[in-house]
This record gives sequence, structure tokens and C-alpha cells, in this order.
Amino acid sequence: MATMGRLVLTENLSPKWSKLQYSRTEWHSMSITRCGGEAKEILAECRRLSPCLLVVSDTFMDGIDRDVFRAAADFGRSILVLVEVGDDDPGRDERFLRIGCSGVLPKTASLAEARRALGVVLSGELYAAARTISGLLRSVLWETGHSLTAREAEILRLMAQGLKNQEIAKRLFISVQTVRWHLRGLYGKFGSHDRSAVMASVRTRNDPFGPSE
Repeated sequence: MATMGRLVLTENLSPKWSKLQYSRTEWHSMSITRCGGEAKEILAECRRLSPCLLVVSDTFMDGIDRDVFRAAADFGRSILVLVEVGDDDPGRDERFLRIGCSGVLPKTASLAEARRALGVVLSGELYAAARTISGLLRSVLWETGHSLTAREAEILRLMAQGLKNQEIAKRLFISVQTVRWHLRGLYGKFGSHDRSAVMASVRTRNDPFGPSE
């Protein structure tokens, strides 16, 4: 198990985390604290406390700028992040892993499973449902084959979900003009001139960006 100085628990988590905090065994060498406030403030505090493992809710992740999160977590090199999620959504869970989270755990998971998730994450591995890991691997292989940038891949997945340019911009915290700029790159790589042609190409090849996410 990796050396980790502190386990940080945020707000809106399930009751099992309080049980873990007050009945620890293998976590005796870690300081466990609760941390509230704005997401940026929490990430800044975790950077100060680093190395640490941060446990957050899916609402925490939904409300934060992804680029800010990526810079803070640095794909687990600065902060390990485990997300507790309230419902079954493999596409969303995959997105959490893509931006640098180390694991995804259902809110309904038992205390024993939470302990397992912490152990896996602390050992340097990803913790998520098998189909989420499989979907992530398929997507990465597909993107590599098409030479897509990370941002182009994000936009393509959101397009496949039916989102318009304005909705994509809002979801990714970027301008509509930036979305259009990335779309031009996508169109060039697919040899197309509009989004309908790109989506037709994706679905015809049975690629991992369809509505199933």
C-alpha cells in the first residue's frame, strides 16, 4: 500500500465514511479529516496536504471546472481522488477516470467495499466496475487509432449524446467558439464537413461513443 499522509472526506458522502473515520483499523497510520467549502478551496488544501487521498461525491465533480481539477489532481500524482456516485452511469464514471480520478464507488457500497476501494486506489490502481474499465480501454484504443486529442474525444462523446454546441461549451466550461474550433479538427480527421456525417461514421463503425453512454 502506498504511503499516504491523509484521507480527506468532503461533504455529501454516505454514512459509511463516518463509520470508517471512527472505527479504523488498517487506516490507523493516516490522518482522517473532513473538509468543506468550495471545490477549488478543497483542492488547494489537498495540494497543500499532499500526498493525500480525497473522497468526493459526484455532485462535487459535476460542479468543478475539469481543467482546474486536472491541474490539481495531476492524474493521481498530486492527489488521489475517489468519487462516490449515486446511480449507475458507466459513461459518467468513465469521464471521471479520464480527467484524473483514481476510482468510482457506488454510494450503496458497503463499508467493506469502501475499504477495498481505498486499498486498490492507494496501491496505484484504478477502482471501478469492470464494464467501466473495459469501456475506457475501448475508447482510448479507438481514439489513438484516429489520432484524436483528449478534448476532441470529449466533444465527440458529448455530440454522440445529442448535445448542441452551447450545451457542450457549458458542460466543458469553454466558449462556443472553442467548441467550433475543435469541431473543425474533428471534421478534418473524419473527412467530413458537418456533425451528422461524423456521427454517421462513428455509428457505422460501431465505435464507443453512441447513445449507450
